[in-house]
Amino acid sequence: MKSIFSRNILVAAVLCGLNTSVHAAGFALANQAGSGTGNAFAGNTAVVEDASIAWLNPAGMTELKSDTHISTSAHLVMPKAQFTNDGSTVLLGNVNADGGQTGVVPGVYVVRRLNDKMSAGLSVNAPFGLGTEYSDNWVGRTHALESTIKTLNINPSIAYKVNDQLSVGAGISAQSMEVDLKRAANLTGSTVTISGKDDVSAGVNAGLLYKPTQKTRIGLHYRSGIDHKLEGTVKSDLALPALNTNVTADANLPAHMSLSVGHKVNDKLEVMGDVTRTQWSSYERIKVIRADGSVLTDDYQGWKDSNRYAIGANYQYSERLKLRGGIALDESPVPNAQLRSPRTPDNDRTWVAVGANYKVKKNFDVDVAYTHIATKNTPIANTNSSGLLLKGNYDSKVDVVGVQLNWAF
Repeated sequence: MKSIFSRNILVAAVLCGLNTSVHAAGFALANQAGSGTGNAFAGNTAVVEDASIAWLNPAGMTELKSDTHISTSAHLVMPKAQFTNDGSTVLLGNVNADGGQTGVVPGVYVVRRLNDKMSAGLSVNAPFGLGTEYSDNWVGRTHALESTIKTLNINPSIAYKVNDQLSVGAGISAQSMEVDLKRAANLTGSTVTISGKDDVSAGVNAGLLYKPTQKTRIGLHYRSGIDHKLEGTVKSDLALPALNTNVTADANLPAHMSLSVGHKVNDKLEVMGDVTRTQWSSYERIKVIRADGSVLTDDYQGWKDSNRYAIGANYQYSERLKLRGGIALDESPVPNAQLRSPRTPDNDRTWVAVGANYKVKKNFDVDVAYTHIATKNTPIANTNSSGLLLKGNYDSKVDVVGVQLNWAF
């Protein structure tokens, strides 16, 4: 019985730890800067406007003019993940359900110019988070009920201006992760819950910014994967001691690289584009270990590397007001319906974004943005280790509202 119930919940633990970003393909929370949200992050490593560049590409920090820049952002993420049953094994209870769960993605960024050549920055944000939540009696309750993750990432960085055309930058991330999960152990209403965390794991990032002309910028940024070792305890409301045990699971977050170009057509119009490659193929297996060192499960995931393509534009409408827009195609790394999880039913996504920046006064401006993310019809045919099939289709979409405050002094 332990091998059935504990196996499912620990596999789910790793999936939740990775699959909680309900508004981006894969499991990365893309909305980390309010200014970039309005362009669908089309020029995220090349266009330098505020302190959030410390996260997007630290090399760009040398382009900020004032001695100190501070930006603080918040994104309200409102997802919908409406499941319609089409042949699942279990037909008792609420056949259809919506797993979307609203959440907030925060971020704080600081950049300080050290001298004419060097700048230092600090990024504090939550690059992974949110989750899914279904009603207690939905048809897929033995697959998932609740999935929640909280992360905190602290990323100091430094940049050096090689010459008037080239700047380079690098940083180190310290990241913590907490996971809470719940699923039905059987069809009687009994549940199994896991709470686990990894105190701190580390990663690195590096980038460059090149200006072939005064009107064109090219940005390249690499962020390494971060390997978390989750430690947790499985607990059940069933009176079975075998369902309470200490366990560990690896959650290996993938590396990614972004290449962006920004070009000023004239004093009013700037256009930009971006390609981001994420190494999801590193997420191949989920291996869960019991407290005694034995292998509880070793499940194949088979994710594939994926790309994200974006184009956008900024228009300086007036001295104080700048308008933004952008579109993006975000490819899913999930290869088929059999490997798709109800914790985050991921598929290819299309972003449509608009935004604006308003200069309140000389050293203070505000960014606002809205993004609608549409997901193509998403089939699922997932069989859990108890042999129960969850089969149907998801109709998913996400609305994101972002606000960012920027100071320069």
